[in-house]
Amino acid sequence: TDVLIPGLMEHVERAGVHSGDSTAFFPPQQLSQADQGLIVDAMRRICLAAGVHGLVNAQFIVREDGVYMLEANPRASRTVPFLSKVTGVPMVALATRVAQGAALADLGWSDGLLPEPEFVAVKAPVFSTAKLRGVDPSLGPGMQSTGEVIGIHEDGRVALAKALLSAALHPPLPGPEGAEALISVAPRDVERIGELATALASAGYHFTATPGTAAALRELGHEVREVAMAGDHQSTLPNIVDVIAEGGISLIVNTPMPRSGAVLDAAAVRHAAIAEGVLCMTTMDTAIAAAHALEPAAQARIEDVRSLDAWLRIGQGGG
Repeated sequence: TDVLIPGLMEHVERAGVHSGDSTAFFPPQQLSQADQGLIVDAMRRICLAAGVHGLVNAQFIVREDGVYMLEANPRASRTVPFLSKVTGVPMVALATRVAQGAALADLGWSDGLLPEPEFVAVKAPVFSTAKLRGVDPSLGPGMQSTGEVIGIHEDGRVALAKALLSAALHPPLPGPEGAEALISVAPRDVERIGELATALASAGYHFTATPGTAAALRELGHEVREVAMAGDHQSTLPNIVDVIAEGGISLIVNTPMPRSGAVLDAAAVRHAAIAEGVLCMTTMDTAIAAAHALEPAAQARIEDVRSLDAWLRIGQGGG
């Protein structure tokens, strides 16, 4: 009769990236109250119609033309430990009691979506690609992460910076002379390169890029060192793989293209990044979020560390 929803998580990456490999915000930062209401209503109707006594997890896509459900699973998921920790709701214990016949109301829990806390928690994936030579770290529908971490703060940017730092996904902070970011993105991502470049430039990054990306960056007013694609051995420009191998690149943003030659090029770039121990991000969503985490306002408060219990007291309005 009752459906308790401890919280909704909003993925940074768009649909197509496995949920286990996504970076996610709780509570949602950009999802409208109207869309949240549609999701909660859909979940309630599905849970009651299916007659589930226990845990259910689901994924939705939110687009301009509506809200769509990808899947609903009558089981636990890897988000259960995360949400249990950041909401204080003992989800497994409650589900076990409900499965045995208890009612949520009798256990002291209400129906519907719980109020949002006064902090932001970010779940970030942890990968082992540095230990697995030859594995392509590009994000897609197949899960590659081997763990996850949590970053918490009142400021979502700081929470994100904490999570990315703990997961070894935080871009290196440039020194007095700056740092070099190598950018090579698919044509579909060029329109979003402005936000990425502005955030990285503000943090002190200089740019190296492949021809198409370099042209887009120059149009935006950025100085760029141009390099040739991995498979272009006729160009007089330095080859992108050789430039990575020479050292000096601190961050790589390389989004794949759906063409055989381009896919091979991108894979060569990512393998070179792993060999040199350079952070390589393969989606614009992740890269833009990480670039914003470099903002001085976020970095200045990244060492604001408290116990989980202390954050939960804040989340419940306890100060």
